[in-house]
Amino acid sequence: MDSTRRYRLSCLLQGIVLTVVCDAWTVEIPKKISALQDSCVVIPCTFSYSSNPPQSFIAVWYQYASRGYPVVYDGRNPSSVIDKFRGRTVLVGDVSDRNCSLKINSITRNDNGEKLYPWIDPDHISYRVYTFYDKTVELAVSDYRGFPEISVLGTAVNGSSVRITCSTVHTCPASPPIFIWNYTGDSVSSHHEHQSNGRWKSTSVLTLASSRNGDSREMTCKVQHPGGKTASSITLYAPKDVSVFLDNRAIKEGTAVILKCVSDGNPEPQHYQWSQTRGRKTIDLNNDTQLLEISNVRRDSVYSCTAHNGLGNKKSEPVTLPVECKYMSILRSMLMCMSNNSDSRTE
Repeated sequence: MDSTRRYRLSCLLQGIVLTVVCDAWTVEIPKKISALQDSCVVIPCTFSYSSNPPQSFIAVWYQYASRGYPVVYDGRNPSSVIDKFRGRTVLVGDVSDRNCSLKINSITRNDNGEKLYPWIDPDHISYRVYTFYDKTVELAVSDYRGFPEISVLGTAVNGSSVRITCSTVHTCPASPPIFIWNYTGDSVSSHHEHQSNGRWKSTSVLTLASSRNGDSREMTCKVQHPGGKTASSITLYAPKDVSVFLDNRAIKEGTAVILKCVSDGNPEPQHYQWSQTRGRKTIDLNNDTQLLEISNVRRDSVYSCTAHNGLGNKKSEPVTLPVECKYMSILRSMLMCMSNNSDSRTE
């Protein structure tokens, strides 16, 4: 075999070996991660290998640059970290557990657009084994905190409790945001859930006991991120201005009519209670919807409704329906007829 063919074959074999070696290592980091200005961010990072194991479980983070290897984090030699990141980076992952996650504190606008990458055991794992700099994560810095989402779970009726949840999304699980409620409940708990690409959802749950009639709770939650930035939710409040509505039309005794329970509440009430009063007797009607259909209306009936939305409930003023006696229309027709006949005789 001549020297040219041997050289080509050698190059081909080296390429195959290099590809196989590189495929033996993988590093997983997001392509881009959002970060709140003045807060912190944790860049999730994991790695795996099937050959060429590291001799030392060390992770060093670098700034992507066209020349050189500017250090962002090096636990062995902190003084080697470039000024821009010195004193702000901490490795929060356990490298021996194949976790190389990095936390950056005190995020600034100048961090926006920076591309970073990790290198596992850089003293022994060379670029010929794995080109770590081919996979980077970009920092997307913003001052937008996002409003926390607040919602009500359940309706506090019949002695049951209700839960109010307040949630926000962030990218710093090592220092999750603090929730501040404007109302003291029976208990407060919190949990954190990983979503994807470094995004986490933190939720605070406030449990309230059942409400009494006329309770006028107003509920807001505030989220305080690391660094001091805050964001407040919209305000939830118990029902108010509750009233019974009916069409402004003549209601004849014995006919059907539909009443509507109208109220102002956030969230909008989803549970209603109706009551009917005749004389001194009041009964609760078996109806928990906003509309009440009365098939045989009577003149001596008084109606009221109560609206519930979890934060409380409010009862309307009693309403007496303007019911016309069923014989009144017949009498009115007779009188009109008699009047017309009288007028015709006069002519």
